[in-house]
Amino acid sequence: AQNSDETPERRTADSEGEDRAFEVAIDFERFGKTVLSGRISKTALFVTLESQKALPRDLRQELNAVFAGRGEACGLTGGLNFKSARSAAHIG
Repeated sequence: AQNSDETPERRTADSEGEDRAFEVAIDFERFGKTVLSGRISKTALFVTLESQKALPRDLRQELNAVFAGRGEACGLTGGLNFKSARSAAHIG
């Protein structure tokens, strides 16, 4: 079955390996409004997590480890970056 949003142009773009952008906004009780945004292609995934409150160092390290491990398992290169309220004033 074909997805309703799958057009010939979209299938062609995917097959040619073009980047796709995404953005997800979530409001966490502990960290406030958070935006997860990035770009993905067939070979790479780059993600930025912007939050109103800084994430604890151990959580950032754990997320980086999971991101790197899953990316490697899927054959993707890329990176995970973090921004907090000081550098992400537009959140809110």
